[in-house]
Amino acid sequence: MSTRLAGQTAPTLPQEPGWGQSLCRFGRAFLAWEDGRVTDLGFGESKLPVNSGTRDDPVAAQWLEQVIEDGIVPPVTLTGSSFQLEVWKTLQTIPRGDTRSYAEIAKAVGCTSARAAGQAVAANRIGLLIPCHRVIRSDGMLGGFRWGLSVKTRLLEWEAAPTGMPAEKSG
Repeated sequence: MSTRLAGQTAPTLPQEPGWGQSLCRFGRAFLAWEDGRVTDLGFGESKLPVNSGTRDDPVAAQWLEQVIEDGIVPPVTLTGSSFQLEVWKTLQTIPRGDTRSYAEIAKAVGCTSARAAGQAVAANRIGLLIPCHRVIRSDGMLGGFRWGLSVKTRLLEWEAAPTGMPAEKSG
């Protein structure tokens, strides 16, 4: 199942499929797009997006800066099961600087399995915009993170800092 979530108004991403990477405050980041919407946003090099698009690092760098530094939220395309989409929608309700446990996410979507919720969280391909980094274990430990615990830690610390992530803006 695929769904499109409209973000705040922002300059348009290219319609043609593409991807690129750039350095940011969290290390190397990558962004992929198609039809003017983000399809992947992540960190590191081990899980680069695989699409047939053209590599365009300058476009990715511009967009990553707008997302990370300016709080611009571009439109995204999410592809997943109905359950995954419900979990990802719930992740978007977690305020910046706050966290929820996998069990809390499961309960919020009417599921009794924290493990199932965790698997849905882990399947998220659009980091930061779908804030899977805000989900931790019930014992307060970080749990896992697709792009590594050091990136998860930096994201959480940055969002919790008084001068961290700016408020979302319309472009």
